[in-house]
Amino acid sequence: MDAKDLEAIRQIVKEETNEIRRELKKETDEIRQKTQNIYTRLEAVEEETRRTRIILENETNPNIKAIAEGHLDLS
Repeated sequence: MDAKDLEAIRQIVKEETNEIRRELKKETDEIRQKTQNIYTRLEAVEEETRRTRIILENETNPNIKAIAEGHLDLS
């Protein structure tokens, strides 16, 4: 092999490496986007859970207590 062959091999390796980098960046970007989507959905679930908890604490639980108290008198 002479210097010309080595330069050709170096150029091929460089091009292949660049292609691998581009593919890896694309896949990494896709993973970041999917992760962001998951976080967004998780935030929505957390908000809905918070709202449900507030309803239980403020409305449902007191109503259940009132019904239970009414039944205690029947005993």
